Amino acid sequence: MDLIVAGLTGKEIAREIGVAYRTVEHHMILARQRLGGVNIARAAVLWDRIRRAA
Repeated sequence: MDLIVAGLTGKEIAREIGVAYRTVEHHMILARQRLGGVNIARAAVLWDRIRRAA
């Protein structure tokens, strides 16, 4: 999520960490589900708030 918050696309994240785009896409879906089914932009905002509160 940190890379999404930083503004990277799924394809850029995949390239950055050396995994397939589909792997990134799958983890993005799981993250959205854990955050209540919100879209990825909202998930990134929620994640950023959670990280700042910790």
